[in-house]
Amino acid sequence: MSVNWQRRAAVLARQGLADAQLEQFRWLLEELRVQLFAQELRTPVPVSTKRLQKTWDSM
Repeated sequence: MSVNWQRRAAVLARQGLADAQLEQFRWLLEELRVQLFAQELRTPVPVSTKRLQKTWDSM
């Protein structure tokens, strides 16, 4: 999923465009990293790979 995000972000950057949904997805990726590697910090919203995939598919 992060590879898909990186590709789409690169395309939009070259075009000089911004996408709010893509930015939100990036933050969900960061939250997943926190949840996986720094669990004691906790995340403000529940996030999982399944939830990320569902979000990506809806974009």
